[in-house]
Amino acid sequence: MYFCAEFIRQTMKYTQLWAVCLPLLAACAACSNSDDTTPAPSHNDTFRIADIISPVVRTPQLDDNGAGHFTAGDKNTLFFRTAQAEAPHSFTYTHGTEYRWSDLNLGINDGEVTLSACYPTIESATPKHHGWDIRQNPQTDLLLAQPVTAPYGTEKPIALSFGHVLHQLKVNLQAEGSMSAEQLAKAHITCSNVLSTADLQLLEGRVLSASGEKCSLSAEGMKAAFLLPAQEVGDIEVAIALGGRTVTYRLAECEVNGQKVTSLKSGHVLSLTVKVSEGTFTVTGQEITGWENQGDINDTIIL
Repeated sequence: MYFCAEFIRQTMKYTQLWAVCLPLLAACAACSNSDDTTPAPSHNDTFRIADIISPVVRTPQLDDNGAGHFTAGDKNTLFFRTAQAEAPHSFTYTHGTEYRWSDLNLGINDGEVTLSACYPTIESATPKHHGWDIRQNPQTDLLLAQPVTAPYGTEKPIALSFGHVLHQLKVNLQAEGSMSAEQLAKAHITCSNVLSTADLQLLEGRVLSASGEKCSLSAEGMKAAFLLPAQEVGDIEVAIALGGRTVTYRLAECEVNGQKVTSLKSGHVLSLTVKVSEGTFTVTGQEITGWENQGDINDTIIL
């Protein structure tokens, strides 16, 4: 009997509760169906970029030819321009992180935006003329994406195509005859008389010129890869020192398909392959690969 009385009491309590709640739920439903409902603003849509890296060197996920994509954790600086803003707006974009248009703080709700980008990140008060000094970044591959325009709030990924800005000069030593790889590992390779600064227009994603003091870069071992601002070859030299002997190559004296080398072009790779034996350095071929082909150079030097 006690169980039945308690059951009836609890049932009446929940019945009373529903009697109170149902009108409230109905009122909420009526509010949600009213004509005053405002949809979420479009600028809360997800902001995404889709990257393509044209052929050259890594930190991003690149193949042997220098092409590929960025991976989670890689960071770009994005440069935004709008018709309403007098100055460009920069934003650090981390791949693998989800962003919304409102995160960009562009100060607009519609219209078109134009954006360019760079890798690695660059903070610049003068993005129309920014200097990239290879002495401060000797092993850093510099990538720029030229501007694209997209509607503000678009849910579609915005495609950015990144190109390699610097020129890559490779030196590869090969042991021949009695020369061993262990001996070549002690070689000292120097690239000298190089203009140190690449002048960049970050908003347009392009190189303006090369400037700054002339500098030298060096490496130890059988291989070296120097990332240089695009420039006229001038008096640029590559010196290879080994066992108390030094051989020097002046790039202006090298030929490609019968033509003198006059410049180091942005986005190109020049490879100097040298066979080294006791008493001789033999140049077996220089080729430009990866980004664009610039030709072959062949020469022989005997010490």
